[in-house]
Amino acid sequence: MNKKVFVTAMSNTAVDNLLEKLHESKMMNNKMVRIGHPIRIKQYLEEYSLDYQISQSQNYKEIKKLRA
Repeated sequence: MNKKVFVTAMSNTAVDNLLEKLHESKMMNNKMVRIGHPIRIKQYLEEYSLDYQISQSQNYKEIKKLRA
């Protein structure tokens, strides 16, 4: 099953709580991306942040040049 879910919430905490529950349930196979300012994301969920995932990319140096 290859379904996508897009979730928004009124607060960063609410989004992090949902992400935490999805992580615990293993429903998403860890294929999740948390979009938001990195300082607003709970540290233990950092691996799901867009910035973190980009920084772990094989093409990070090229991406960094484009973002500058």
